[in-house]
Amino acid sequence: MNTVPGDDKRDVEGVADQREGVGVADQREGVGVADQREGVGVADERTTLVAFLDRQRACVVAKVAGLDDAVVRAPGVESGTSIMGLVKHLGWVEHGWFELLVAQGSGTNLRPHDRGWEFTPQPGETMTETVDAYRRACARSREIVTKHDLDDTVRHDQDGLVTIRWIVVHMIEETARHLGHIDILVEQLDGRTGMG
Repeated sequence: MNTVPGDDKRDVEGVADQREGVGVADQREGVGVADQREGVGVADERTTLVAFLDRQRACVVAKVAGLDDAVVRAPGVESGTSIMGLVKHLGWVEHGWFELLVAQGSGTNLRPHDRGWEFTPQPGETMTETVDAYRRACARSREIVTKHDLDDTVRHDQDGLVTIRWIVVHMIEETARHLGHIDILVEQLDGRTGMG
C-alpha cells in the first residue's frame, strides 16, 4: 500500500543527494549516517540548503531502520504519536509543499484528507512501504527543487508569496522537528540516541 502519492517508481535507494561532497551517504539498514558534508561549509546557498535538508531526510530513514512494524505503529506518548505516523506525515508534507504547491501551483500545501489521518497508521500499512513512499516523495521534491531558482516564488493561500528558498528552509525545520520526535520515541524503545 502506497502511503504517499506518487507514480514515480524509480529505484530510490537513499534520500540523500548522491553528488560527491553533498548530503549524506545512502541509508540502508545497518548503515549509520555518514556525514559527507565536507565542502558544504563553503558551498553556494542552494548546495548548503539542499545538503541540510537531505541530511535530515536521511536521518529519518536511518533512525527507523530495522524497527519492527508492531513497535512503530504503537503510540509512544499520550497524544497517540507513533513513529510510523511521523514518517507517513513527513512524506505527505513533502508532497504538499513541493508537489501540490510548487509543481502544481495549487495555492495550498493542504492535502485532501484530514490531517490526523497522516499521523495514524492504517490497517495494512507497513513501515517498509511507509519509508519507501517517504523516499519517493523526497526524490520527487528534490526533482522539483532542481527545476527552480531559490528566488522563484509561488502563491500560498495562507502565507502569501513565498520563495523556493523559504519552502526549503521550512522543510528543514519541519523535518528536523519531527526527526526529534522520532529520536525520542526510538530512545524510549531501545535506548538508541544520535543520528541513526
